[in-house]
Amino acid sequence: MSSYVVDPKTINIIIHGLYYASKYQQERNYPSIRQAEAGQPNYQWMHTELYIQNPQEAASLGETLYKMNINATNQRYPNDTPETLPGTYENGQLSPYCYQLVSTDRNRVYKAIGKYLYQCNEGDVDQLPLFITLQNWYDELAHKIARMFIDELEEKRNLATS
Repeated sequence: MSSYVVDPKTINIIIHGLYYASKYQQERNYPSIRQAEAGQPNYQWMHTELYIQNPQEAASLGETLYKMNINATNQRYPNDTPETLPGTYENGQLSPYCYQLVSTDRNRVYKAIGKYLYQCNEGDVDQLPLFITLQNWYDELAHKIARMFIDELEEKRNLATS
């Protein structure tokens, strides 16, 4: 299997989807994860639930996803340097991660998560709680998309027979 560092836009699509999923949960009073412990800004993303409350948390999670992707790519290509890892480059260096809001929808989020998970499926990265949580969310999202598709088909069928 090959691996590469995904472009920052892919990560931002995932973050955007998580942000809106978090907002949906917050409106329904679901519990959020604990706040990061002092000196460990990425600690909160290692829990089994991803919950983004503000742009700072979004940027932090995006940076964590970026580093996890680099970790996986490093495990696949241990002899490469940061300058030679496969990925998106700007001026001879890996494109730095920068959090930005992007316009997206559920299908684009699903595709971005799939792409990201595939590129991170190297070494021991697929055993990390963050990877497992994203994999679970990816599976859940697939079920939601399929359910919506089935509901739309049934609605069309019902309209055609009435």
